Parts: sequence; C-alpha cells; structure tokens
Amino acid sequence: MKICFSTAGLFPRPTLEALQLIAEAGYDGAEIMPQCRYETTPRFASEITRTKGIPAICSIHFPLIFFPIFYNPYPKAKEEARLLVRDVVAMAERLQSSVIVIHPLSDLPPEKKALFTAPVQENICFLCEQAAKSGIRIAIENSPTSPCRTPEGMKVYLSNLNCPNVFPMLDTTEAMECGIHPTEFLRLLDVIHLHVSDHSDSRGKHLPPGKGDINWTEFVSSLKKKNFEGCFVVEPEYTYFLKQPEELLRETLNFLRNLCIA
Repeated sequence: MKICFSTAGLFPRPTLEALQLIAEAGYDGAEIMPQCRYETTPRFASEITRTKGIPAICSIHFPLIFFPIFYNPYPKAKEEARLLVRDVVAMAERLQSSVIVIHPLSDLPPEKKALFTAPVQENICFLCEQAAKSGIRIAIENSPTSPCRTPEGMKVYLSNLNCPNVFPMLDTTEAMECGIHPTEFLRLLDVIHLHVSDHSDSRGKHLPPGKGDINWTEFVSSLKKKNFEGCFVVEPEYTYFLKQPEELLRETLNFLRNLCIA
C-alpha cells in the first residue's frame, strides 16, 4: 500500500514547501489540503507539476477553510460552492489524483438540520457528479460530530446520497474519539482511503503513528487481509511537526514501513 502524508500536517508551511519535505522524507505520495483560494485552482496544479521534487498527489482534501461556503443554504453561497467544486475537480484531474475527501454535514439541532440538509446534500452530489466525469472517487470521512461517526451511520448517509462514486473512508483518531477501534471499523466497512494518526486519552489526538494507544500491528494486518489498495495518508495535528519536521517525517515513515513489510 502507498504511504502518503497530508500537507495539513505541515501547516502553516507553504504547500509547495510541504510537498517537497514529504518527497525528501521518502513518502510514496501526498494529500493536499488547500489553504487559500489559489490552491484550489488548475493554475496551482500546473505550478505543482512544474516544480521539481514533488511527490505524486494521491488525493485532495476539500479545503476546510472553505467549509462555510460549501455547508451553506444561502443561494449565492451555493453558486460559490459550485465554482469551488469545479476548480477542485479540475485540479485533481490535472494532478491525476484519484480521490477527493469531503466531510459529511455535522449533527445539528432539528430546525437547523431541516434548513441545511438538502442544500448540503445537493453540493456533495454536485461534487460527485463533476468528479465522476474524470473517474475521481469521493471519500466521506467518519467525522465524530456527524452521522458518519459509526459504520452503520456511514452506510445510511451514503445510501441517502445515492451517488455511484461516493465511498466511506476512515480517520483512525476520529474513530477512537467515538469509542470505535479502527480495526473494528475496518471489519464492518470497506473503506477506500485512510487518514492515519494515533490517539491517546492522556497524550492527545491526531498524534504521529506510534505515539499513542492504537495497535498498529493489528490495524495493518487487517488492511492486508482486506487487500486494501487505497492511500494510507498520515494526517497528524500540525503542531507536532512545527519543529524538526524532516526528522519526524522520516521517523514516522520508518515506523509504518516496518509494519507494512512485516
């Protein structure tokens, strides 16, 4: 399986610099978390392809910074969201990225849920439709504040979306936050994409793999049994990588490589 790293874990370094650090550490690829409007465009994709020392871009995370536009029932915001979707999909196509990551709508009080659910579902389905034209799959994250926090809730959410190119993914820390071991999540659901980080009740969440309480030997063994072929994206909290990122990037990769070849 391909071991990749998210540029989100190297914030606030410029994305191109983060990509070069990821490549120099030896990762198989990277996931991009755009941090500004320019970084959601085909022009930025072209800049990436012209830059030396950049890893393969396995996936793009729909930018968190623009979630207030995407998860919004205001009519004009819907227009902005669709412009953003078209650009992100065009960027993914140019970079030959196979997956775009998106979050489900968070849990809301009944009156807000009635207002937000349909417009947000329309935006997600529009993203799926645009991505399908380029053979790109949409991965829905198991966000702990959403109905997708459990495998059962994820199945219902995806069924309601009813889009042929939308699939579940697993964030290991977010599963642990909900009291579900990642290996159990894998047992109950076939996922196409992973966000990997460690978790500890005493030391924190989104830790570098190997720094918390997750049984990684068991987790990787489960992936092998399921013949997982998606991207294994390390996505830690960025504060852990503010100092000496080169050393920690290599240490994390070596830890995971040793598990994968065992």
